[in-house]
Amino acid sequence: PYDVTKVQKDGLEIKKSTTYNATDEFMEIRYGTGSIQGRFCTDTVTLADDLAVTNQYLATPTDCDPMGLPYKMGKFDGILGLGFDGLAAGHKTTVFSNAIKQKLVEKPIFSFFLDSNKDGKVSNSNGELTFGGYDPKHYEGPIHWFAVTRALYWELHLNTIKFGSIEIKNVNAIVDTGTSLLAGPPDEVAAFAKKAGATVIPYLPVHPIDCDKANTLPDLQLEIDGRILTIPGKDLVLKNPLGDLCVFAMAGLHKLQFWILGDPFLRTYYSIFNMEKKEIGFAK
Repeated sequence: PYDVTKVQKDGLEIKKSTTYNATDEFMEIRYGTGSIQGRFCTDTVTLADDLAVTNQYLATPTDCDPMGLPYKMGKFDGILGLGFDGLAAGHKTTVFSNAIKQKLVEKPIFSFFLDSNKDGKVSNSNGELTFGGYDPKHYEGPIHWFAVTRALYWELHLNTIKFGSIEIKNVNAIVDTGTSLLAGPPDEVAAFAKKAGATVIPYLPVHPIDCDKANTLPDLQLEIDGRILTIPGKDLVLKNPLGDLCVFAMAGLHKLQFWILGDPFLRTYYSIFNMEKKEIGFAK
């Protein structure tokens, strides 16, 4: 069993910071598991070793429990939002936007490389986040660029999502490194899960599946601007880190009106986010 009480979190030790400034501004951020509340502060945030972003607004919640098990079990201390400023709590300028304004990065670009799954198990050992550009060592083919349709999330319009004989047309989807699965409206996810042979349990967002089905599933095909991006069927079956069971790599989220292209997609494609041009590049 996994003991969440043994996962230690490092907080913001304000007494050790010479650049910390408190504010009286109230903050609230809503997540799928609940909302967190607290105050804003400003401080210097250092990205990597030397990108020191000064006078950066930070949200300091008084209680992180509403963030649920993903936070309690995750090996991270906080959240660095990389969406557009309009999505930020209090409409504050985000860390990366400030890094651009303070001329700390060469280009208004950040990029993600997520390590691929090993035998159905998620690997996090060789991931890399690059600020100010992208790293050619993580891809071989050409970069295909797609325009963001709404500059809040990193949102794209998909012509179709196709899995076997099931096809969904005209889909809005956001690209999100903070979502460990693909996610979509429950009825659409349930249709894909049934096609995969997973067990669909009403009101349960994730669906158990026989681990042996990994080698028999069709690929998931995403059509964007006439170009097909593919997630191999074997990567749609994930081993549960808490046991020997497997889960289908899609979650049905109540009231969700769009799709989320989370880690299963981002482990397949190197992703490049251009904030100035408002476009995303994908490369194999």
